[in-house]
Amino acid sequence: MGLGKSALVRYRLIDEAITSVSHPYPNLQDLIDKVNEYLETLGDDKTVAKRTIQKDLQDMRFSDELGYYAPIEYNQLHRGYYYDEEDFSISKLPLKGEERNILEFTANLLARYQDVPMFSSFKQITQRIFDALNIHSAIESDETFTHSIQFDQTPTVAGNNWLAPITEAIKKYRKLALRYQPFGVEVAKERVVHPYLLKEYKNRWYLIGISEQANEIRTYALDRITALSITEDVFLPSDSFDKKKYFEHSFGIYNLKNEEPSTVVLRFDISQAGYLKTQPVHSSQKIVEESATHIIIELKVYLSEDLKMFIMSHLPKVQVLEPAELRDEILGRVQKSILEVGNQKSV
Repeated sequence: MGLGKSALVRYRLIDEAITSVSHPYPNLQDLIDKVNEYLETLGDDKTVAKRTIQKDLQDMRFSDELGYYAPIEYNQLHRGYYYDEEDFSISKLPLKGEERNILEFTANLLARYQDVPMFSSFKQITQRIFDALNIHSAIESDETFTHSIQFDQTPTVAGNNWLAPITEAIKKYRKLALRYQPFGVEVAKERVVHPYLLKEYKNRWYLIGISEQANEIRTYALDRITALSITEDVFLPSDSFDKKKYFEHSFGIYNLKNEEPSTVVLRFDISQAGYLKTQPVHSSQKIVEESATHIIIELKVYLSEDLKMFIMSHLPKVQVLEPAELRDEILGRVQKSILEVGNQKSV
């Protein structure tokens, strides 16, 4: 059969589709579309044929050379493919020599660009690939070692297939026609958007652009977009939209453009000092004071819900010193939570 790089990539994409939690039971066309969307992100004009994916499914099931022996079955009720063994995934199988070579080649390629500012995140990605390869080597040489190292499980999030067309639209100043369905809304709404930037936050991607219907900047979660197309219409970029500064004072994904940022002063227990020093919670973070018992930091941010949730998640090891309105709101939330727990116990 000869395991080429393109075939190995297709097997991984098929595996990703079959194990998807958000879109289970992919049919043959879903698998074809997933592979073609990936090829499109690479700027490849080629498309994969139906018979190619059908052969891939057979090879994943029965090929001795591959050695996956994937328990792929077809569900007549859902009209799609699934694994007949719970938690099966070829990503959990030992790496073959060809796959290891591809990963090493990819990591080395990314490493070439890690010092270029716009590709600075490659350094972390590259290190994670090499770490994974080293760990796989240890596991393959000692099967009893398999469960001694456990990776962080990043949930599969829908919407990443929109990254390529959105990126193209941003580069060419082309308007996007999209169908968007926020949480809690039964009917998706049609929107025409002038795309300005893409932002990743907590493993989810967001599109920030100007909605023609609302005539203002809006944020769209890519996993809530049900349809999207690049139109032929070109838009003139707004001088008032500064990509570099748009998220300057945001703690999270939303920009509270109608509010002024506040100076937030937080007092943490000294046990949190190492975390705050090595992983600042915001680009504006300044250490104001440090002692044997505590560390005080200052932020220049909007008083957003993401900020409040962050503070709540670190209680009781954090105190809000400033501003007073934020301190009072956090105190109110804590008191309400205690009251609700008390009421539940008394029932």
